[in-house]
Amino acid sequence: MDGIDELRSTLDRHAVELVDHDLDGRVGSVRRRIGAARRQRRAAAAGGVALTLAAAGAVALLPEWGAPSAPEPASVAGVEVPTTMRALGYTFEYRDGVEGDDRVTIDLAPSDQPRLVSWGTSDSNDHVEITEGRQVTSYTVPDFSDYVWVDPGEEVSLTVAGSDEVGLAVYELTDDEPDGVSGDGVTFRKQVAGDLLLGATIGEPGESEVSVGLQAAGKAVDYRYFCAHGPQDATLHVDDGSGEVTQGRCGDEAPFDPAGGGGVSVVNDRDEVTVRLWVTDGPDGPRLDSDEVVLGLGVYDRGVSQRVTGLPVPELIEYDGHVWRASEHVPSDLGGRSVSVDGDGDPARPVLAVGYHAAGEATVVTEHNVTGEGLRSQGIGEVRDAVIGLLSAPSDTATMRVEGDVPDDARLLIVLFEQVD
Repeated sequence: MDGIDELRSTLDRHAVELVDHDLDGRVGSVRRRIGAARRQRRAAAAGGVALTLAAAGAVALLPEWGAPSAPEPASVAGVEVPTTMRALGYTFEYRDGVEGDDRVTIDLAPSDQPRLVSWGTSDSNDHVEITEGRQVTSYTVPDFSDYVWVDPGEEVSLTVAGSDEVGLAVYELTDDEPDGVSGDGVTFRKQVAGDLLLGATIGEPGESEVSVGLQAAGKAVDYRYFCAHGPQDATLHVDDGSGEVTQGRCGDEAPFDPAGGGGVSVVNDRDEVTVRLWVTDGPDGPRLDSDEVVLGLGVYDRGVSQRVTGLPVPELIEYDGHVWRASEHVPSDLGGRSVSVDGDGDPARPVLAVGYHAAGEATVVTEHNVTGEGLRSQGIGEVRDAVIGLLSAPSDTATMRVEGDVPDDARLLIVLFEQVD
């Protein structure tokens, strides 16, 4: 675990204890579960940034990636591919592709930047199955109109299968910055799912404190921030004028997307708020004296949510490089032991099942039959959420259940989200 992950873990652990005792303040953002959910589906990876393509029984190794040249029109599986694609406000450029008779596999070694993998078919039948680890997902969408998002640092093997010749195309991140506040090669995006940026700053190298002021009376807001290039003992502090909110550590590098990860959620009752972020030499030491440390702070107005059986559910979330909107709510009975959802028909795109629960000190388990994986969590009176998985066929199921004694007021809820981008 690197420094920024430890910071996010600390923020998640202390946000409830120190701020916002309302239920909305206690619910964890689905975004904070995204990285963990994907990493649990893949083995840890190491190595270079080579790209290996396997098609029709042959394996080819692409040349080392260098500075990309101007994109040329290209076709994969007989279909012209877009030269660029956009995801979450970022722009990606076509890098290369591979094709095969009815099945093709691509292996991506880790990279320090995210990538997209899109697909197409040579005939009029757009139905394909995408296999990623143990996850098999069905799509019926136009050629090269959708994609699989590959996180930085992840090693991925993807297979596409169709009724005729099929192809996969790889897209690489460009230098185009998304709308928002940028600096040190990172951006606090203007909008993250349904959350809007109220203010942000990214300090110059060597600045040991940054701050953001805002009008925040009655607003439910999120503080999202990072510290990069600091020494091992550097300690990060966050204060919004009501006392120090939390502490954390610096990471070696700035995160790719500082607004897409964890943070501290609060409901502020003051008209004006100044949020300060500073770094010290150790937890109780003086201000850090460093020419390299970089701090970043963004404050977001939390998006629209609704209460379903008393549990707060966001209208929009981000997952796997896409934006998703809540479309169906499946609650258990009050005090119920389990709730389950089956795939419904054969949607053009998969739906995403996310579980929410408030079950006292009981242990709640989520299960996804497509991958045979799940998560265990113990709420201790809090509302918790967890990405269960994608459902794309009638036989796919997502389940939540309580182990041991079930509190009389236990609430379990599975929400289905549809892709909207």
